[in-house]
Amino acid sequence: CHNLEVVNLGGNMFTGKIPTGFGSCKNLIYLELGSNDLEGNISVKLPVPCMVVFNVSGNRLCGNASLGSSDRCPDSELFGSPFHLSELSLFVEDSNFPLYLVSSYFWTLYCGSASSSLPVWLQREGLPVIHDFSGNNFTGLVPGPLLGVGLLDKNPAYVLFFCNNKLTGVIPRTFFDKHWKLDFLGLSWNLLSGILPFDVMKGCKSLRHFEAASNNLTGTILPAIGVLSNIAYLDVGMNNVSGAIPPQVGRLQKLEYLILTNNCLTGEIPAELGGLPLLILLDLYMNLLSGEIPEDFANLNQLRELRINNSSLGDIPRSLSNLTSLLINFDFNNMSGTWPWFEKLESSCNDVPDVGYFNHCS
Repeated sequence: CHNLEVVNLGGNMFTGKIPTGFGSCKNLIYLELGSNDLEGNISVKLPVPCMVVFNVSGNRLCGNASLGSSDRCPDSELFGSPFHLSELSLFVEDSNFPLYLVSSYFWTLYCGSASSSLPVWLQREGLPVIHDFSGNNFTGLVPGPLLGVGLLDKNPAYVLFFCNNKLTGVIPRTFFDKHWKLDFLGLSWNLLSGILPFDVMKGCKSLRHFEAASNNLTGTILPAIGVLSNIAYLDVGMNNVSGAIPPQVGRLQKLEYLILTNNCLTGEIPAELGGLPLLILLDLYMNLLSGEIPEDFANLNQLRELRINNSSLGDIPRSLSNLTSLLINFDFNNMSGTWPWFEKLESSCNDVPDVGYFNHCS
């Protein structure tokens, strides 16, 4: 299999172990095995650090996910495609241009499978590298970055997911080194512990998606988070994060999803969050927050869901009634007075959907 470069067997019903013979395919850079029923360990001989796509998500694999690294990846003609995904996206958007005319069959295959689930902005970043280990039974420590030298030289946009496994230990600080470009990091639903590494995350300006929900992580959200200018998705919910939400979060002008649910956050909600122009979801459910809901939230024109139930927050500002497409949850707070949407709609209690245990007719 010396010349084998692309294997796509995802979404089938294959059982058993990953064939060890793949370890002899030194030029294999695309291995899609997701959504099968595979079990056993991943052989350290597999050239994962040199793969542009390695997807084993949604199986029953186990063991240690640390696969080492590669001193040098083989050169592949597929890396030398004369165009990037930005140009490919133009072809796809033009329905009159048949995709089969794209000169590299690799990018054709890639656009038809893994790339289709990625946001458009990541598809336009050049060479994406996707390593997805999610939805298995991997144990042990979280491995460090799995990028061989040959891929590092390409300065790829790196997507790495270990969600929904049984990994333990701390989040490796090496993930956030400046010499490589981490775009997505998914660590949710594991058994991780230790302090969230916000102090070193500030050096990873390329980071767009970070999730580490449902672990046993501690620490505080440091003001340095405000330098993550590209981040669009931040989820550290269902941990033991404490302290206040720093106003510097309001500097994250590309942030769309902020999920801090079920932690130990205290203090007031900073008014600066009302200056996030792209925010779609704000989830602060089940914390120890107090004070008033900021009037500036009325500026969140893209906000579609606001979860701030199970805290100790005060009244709802009338200005929020301008957000007419908003799904809200204010259960179990210290709110009283008039529900502002009533006044705007000149309605009655019987005409408004149930909003939980908030007494909107007091």
